[in-house]
Amino acid sequence: MPLSVENKEGDAMDWLSISLLIIMPVISFVLGCLFFYEWRKLYARMQLRRGPYFPARWYQVFADVLKLLSKKPKVPENARKRIFYFSPFFALACVIISMWFIPVAGFSPFSKFSFSLIIVSYLLFGPPLSYILAGASSGSPYGSVGGKREALLTLAYEVPFILSLFSIALLAGKVEIINSVPVLHGTLCIEDIVKIQTTRKLKVFGIVLPAWFLLINPFAAIAIFLTSIAKLHMKPFDIVEAEQEIVYGPLAEYSGWLLGLYKIESYIKLFLVSTLITDFFLAGGIIESIWLTPLLFIVVNAVIVFLWSIVCVVMPRYRPKDAFKWLLKYPLLISIIALIWSYLIYLPWFEIPFAQIIK
Repeated sequence: MPLSVENKEGDAMDWLSISLLIIMPVISFVLGCLFFYEWRKLYARMQLRRGPYFPARWYQVFADVLKLLSKKPKVPENARKRIFYFSPFFALACVIISMWFIPVAGFSPFSKFSFSLIIVSYLLFGPPLSYILAGASSGSPYGSVGGKREALLTLAYEVPFILSLFSIALLAGKVEIINSVPVLHGTLCIEDIVKIQTTRKLKVFGIVLPAWFLLINPFAAIAIFLTSIAKLHMKPFDIVEAEQEIVYGPLAEYSGWLLGLYKIESYIKLFLVSTLITDFFLAGGIIESIWLTPLLFIVVNAVIVFLWSIVCVVMPRYRPKDAFKWLLKYPLLISIIALIWSYLIYLPWFEIPFAQIIK
């Protein structure tokens, strides 16, 4: 009898995982489009413009994608056609597979995997590589310049972005004393990183707060917020697709459903990065109420998009050389400090008298 019950539970979990494999990309695309609409609306309002009308124009993002998907692309004669067609599929596949390993309001098919953080780190390198291939294979001088800018920008933001994630992975680990020497074991499981924030508390001056890594390691939060702006090609790091200079850069020769695939990839990536920040620094928006957790998760992601929009409005576009120097000067330094801070917290002789992590 118990065996049959276990089999039923196992079958239910299998069906849930299969359902999430299909539903997760759809949810990511829909919410990504809505957050992009929010970004456009806020960006316009802060510049004293109306932006897309609400509610009649909330579906404009979806309509633009459907229009592009219905059109046949025009491929340049001097383009390397195999790479030209392959690039958008590669970028879209990377972001979709990444979403399978990242918890969305606590739900994910593969976030329990022991090395999910490693997999996501590699997959997130796919879209920048795709843009480089797209620009190089287009046969356009604008695409070539845009691809070079993407390569330069990737070299600058990828290292602090990864260091920030792994500094949190260290915090979510544990310490063992081996031969009187403390050895820190981190975790590479994203679900464990979320879970430890929901099962621990942070006591500061006698006040019990949630054990969010935003409060425990704010250096990592600052570094990943700054580098995520560059990863999403937002101002002041929109030099890759600067329409006024290089006519949309790597995607200058893309049209029709090929460009539509890149649009879908960009919307999913917007939601992916904001979800990653929520999971790593705000416990994934998970609270005791199962029904309120999705609502809180959406609100937290909307706040992150709001903060991005503020930066986009107040900052002018950097030149490639200035963007490279700035990313190495500030986010890289802050991410290194975050990594050192994560290691120091678990050392027995490094104690903060007014703050403790409690169960």
